[in-house]
Amino acid sequence: MAGRVIGSDDDERVRKRKGTRDPPQQNGMGVGYGAGRSNGTSGHKTKKKERVRRKSSPISRWMMALQTSRSPAFVGLAVVASGILLVVTLISATFGGNKCIESHLNGISGNVYTWCYKHNSKGGISSRVRRSLGAQTNDIEVERVVLVDGHAAQNKKEFLKAIGTHEDLSHDIVSEEQSEICYADLGILGDRMDDTRVYHSPAIGPCHHDYGLSFVPLAGSYEEAIEFYFFRDSLRSRYTDRVKCFQQCIKSALTERRDDATEGKHHGHLHVPDQPKKLARDERALFEIEPYERIPVDNVMLIEAAKIGMTLAVEKLFLQYGLDPLYRQVENNPGNSRNFNAIQEAIRGGYAEIVAILTRGDNSIVIDEYGRTVEDYVRMSGSPVRPIDAKNVLGIEVEEGTEKRPVQKAKAPRKESGWDETAADPYNEQRCDFDIVDGDLDPMVFYKEYFMTGRPVVLRGQAPQMELDMFSKERWYKSKRFNPDKAFQVGPTAYPSLTQQKYCEKEMSINDIEQGKVCEEMPEKPMVHAFHPDEEDLMYLYPVFEGDVLDERGGFRSIKHFFPLVEQWGDANWQVFFGGDGSGATFHWHEAAFNILYVGVKEWKIAPPLYRGLTGMPAQRVAETLDPKISLTCVQHAGDMFYIPNFWGHSTYNHGFTIGAAAIVQDWYQNGGASYRGDAWENYEQAQEEEEEEEEEEEEEEEEKEEEEEDEGSPPFLFVHINKTGGTSLIHMFGDRCEEEYWGEYWYDSDGEFHRAFHATAHAYIERYGREAWDNAYSFTVVRHPLARQVSNFFFLASMGCDKPNNKCAERLIPTLDLDAMSDEEKIEAFHTWLAKIYEAFPPGSPDHYRFGAAGHGNEVYDTFGASQTSWNVDSEGKYVTKDFYKLEELSKDITKLAENIPCLKNGPLEMDKKNKTSNYPNYMLFAKDEKTKQIINEVFAEDFKNFGYDPL
Repeated sequence: MAGRVIGSDDDERVRKRKGTRDPPQQNGMGVGYGAGRSNGTSGHKTKKKERVRRKSSPISRWMMALQTSRSPAFVGLAVVASGILLVVTLISATFGGNKCIESHLNGISGNVYTWCYKHNSKGGISSRVRRSLGAQTNDIEVERVVLVDGHAAQNKKEFLKAIGTHEDLSHDIVSEEQSEICYADLGILGDRMDDTRVYHSPAIGPCHHDYGLSFVPLAGSYEEAIEFYFFRDSLRSRYTDRVKCFQQCIKSALTERRDDATEGKHHGHLHVPDQPKKLARDERALFEIEPYERIPVDNVMLIEAAKIGMTLAVEKLFLQYGLDPLYRQVENNPGNSRNFNAIQEAIRGGYAEIVAILTRGDNSIVIDEYGRTVEDYVRMSGSPVRPIDAKNVLGIEVEEGTEKRPVQKAKAPRKESGWDETAADPYNEQRCDFDIVDGDLDPMVFYKEYFMTGRPVVLRGQAPQMELDMFSKERWYKSKRFNPDKAFQVGPTAYPSLTQQKYCEKEMSINDIEQGKVCEEMPEKPMVHAFHPDEEDLMYLYPVFEGDVLDERGGFRSIKHFFPLVEQWGDANWQVFFGGDGSGATFHWHEAAFNILYVGVKEWKIAPPLYRGLTGMPAQRVAETLDPKISLTCVQHAGDMFYIPNFWGHSTYNHGFTIGAAAIVQDWYQNGGASYRGDAWENYEQAQEEEEEEEEEEEEEEEEKEEEEEDEGSPPFLFVHINKTGGTSLIHMFGDRCEEEYWGEYWYDSDGEFHRAFHATAHAYIERYGREAWDNAYSFTVVRHPLARQVSNFFFLASMGCDKPNNKCAERLIPTLDLDAMSDEEKIEAFHTWLAKIYEAFPPGSPDHYRFGAAGHGNEVYDTFGASQTSWNVDSEGKYVTKDFYKLEELSKDITKLAENIPCLKNGPLEMDKKNKTSNYPNYMLFAKDEKTKQIINEVFAEDFKNFGYDPL
């Protein structure tokens, strides 16, 4: 186990790079961010011109602040890289026909990955990847049709020739509402070293997709399932969105290499590693990129795509642009990860399909300076390409469970630690599915056999007895800081909050943990404690080394040998942990880690990057759950040091009381002291200073602009446009007649959340302009009978089609309905059934109660926001603050009164334009005959009935 586990109960809310927005309405009303800078006014450009400058997200800024301060919270976060289109059976001897292969991950029913090849009606071969984690939507499929000269590919040779000529993903155009998470940075290629997105959302050239760190599994909680990174089907973060993003970005942002372009240099957007790199951002939504702005492709982009497992992106870059799969950024430097080519990176991730694409199915291709082939790599013990994928995808037979390893010398007897190492569960102390090397490992052997091939390794007996003695019970009784009687915060995992769990309410001493004392709130879960030591902690833990954990006499000495840039303890992220029998680290992942065990026995379960994931399951359940076809097992003894490569998922199960320590080595040190594209640290620092100067200039300009805007005064009127109340027609009138008066802008609040006037609440307006401006402006809203609004909302969402991208059906529990074929009675019954269901799911008082109403359009970020129309019109204290309200039912006759307060409306006929239509459905009062429906509507919307003068049902 090592620190920096990725994921938190806040991560699920972070689904947009700079804010949370609902998809644009599909009927043409309420245009989302982007189109013509319309700001929600159907083409009308407002007087106030907002500077649209992309900023790092709140999460990125928060993580950077933590990193700068070396906070334990940051060190405890596992850093992540990004994803893969999970693969089974791209090429096999049985190719053809109507064959499907299914992989039931972890034996969980419904947790299925399927790759099918079937002849379609057009004579082509459809190969369909379907990732099923219980999701019922249809837009999670990736389809391709493989043809040779218009005819179906009939064999492996033809298939390999035709690969990549398939049709693009259905619905692969990235919607405007996703422009905050899918974009291109035309000012810089790859990732900046200060950009925390590199850990979980690496770039392909200028292309970025901000993929969430972790999301609650569809099973309902982290305690019920493993959240596999490449099987994500969360309603707010889907892997297929990631695939679509990169596919569309490659189309929109890249172009052929120019004759005079060289690796690392792009005309118009220079990237010259031997010069300071200009870090000014030039980020664009994909639909904003002009043809002349496109970036020439280079071979590094192919490596980047392979490294993060983006199969279809690799196909396009390799086949369309003819990039070199054997190209390496640096030569003859095996200790630098920039020495690896695209095929090696694909193998290191376990991405067998990418390997097949880049080699065109030829496993005999030599891929490194040692003359080794793809097949040589795959046949090594502990290869990231697991035997099941080697066989099904590459056609290489590797027998499961027969991995060979070097013969071990007899273990020297160890002194007793003094701790109770009694284990209740049996285990095979000799079990290890990957290589074990006795003592030190020559750096060149490490590079060649493990770093380059992406394989784990055990350095048996790496920590000397002297070091083990520092962790004996006798020694700790002499320590004030780590005395066995001292109490610590404990939990079922090292960081419970990351998987929406809690620490034990009462602290426990180390003796309590050793003796297996249970936590009263969760007696079934063994407790564990983990912390990130500071320099003073290390003095207590390693007194013989005077706190120098990298001392040449100690077990961690090898880190300096393997990665010479790691010179002192602060160059790695450290963790110390102890737990009782049956406890352990749950399944998680991060950058490369070195783990030493000082006391006890640990049983490891690890899986290559392709199968990485996060869970809150207890360690024992993880051990029972992980499918042995995709994982490896190894038992660690006191003194052993494990090397776990980048992004391997791993979990440990303690047999007896254990104490251990770990160091995470970040990519910068693995890249030879540079970003992945080679930006040296000294150049980076100089460029960063330049960027800071530019930012100061921009801030000064912004201040001047704000002063100018203050001189312009405040908005004369503010319209709280509640959705499903017919207000879109008014927006059109403001756009046509009130160009100067209507401030229909969009903005980002102090937390980076996106808002727009088109559907802003009173709370949002007050935050934007201040309370004085709100009070001085004429504020009003349009409301509607609560039942009528709810009926309209239901049939609007149902009519949009639950099979369409970005639908709200699953989030709002909308069933799939064929409205055109339904009678009025069936529609009424469908509404009653849905209302009861959503009331049960999101009752008043629940955090998600706002889902009972219509789409929130980003207003969900306010604690004041709920399902009611009243909640749109309150301030931060929940006080109703909007001056006037107009009933939709009476708006046609009240438009004259509204025009008295907003004179510019008189610049045209005072008639309401009714364009916002939904599917036909019965009059809303026919839905009021059901007693249960009346009861729910009267309860949930009681404040609306009271505040807006409607009679309860």
